[in-house]
Amino acid sequence: MRRSLSINMKAVIDRIEGDWIVFEAEDGTTFDVPIAYFPEAQGGDHVMITITKDEESKKESEERIAELRSKLRKVEV
Repeated sequence: MRRSLSINMKAVIDRIEGDWIVFEAEDGTTFDVPIAYFPEAQGGDHVMITITKDEESKKESEERIAELRSKLRKVEV
């Protein structure tokens, strides 16, 4: 069974603590996000949150790492 590479969830901003937003998801779980990502946030705001796995970026990063490792092997003597 293949799982989706993204999720959508509804959450409510429970409160703001210093530089952190405390969200409460529909299932009651809470999680924090730096307020710098959502500076206009206010307690009580309802939001939709989408989290998507970025396969392309991961592939590019893995290719850069492989290239750097290859260069390091050539330098090692």
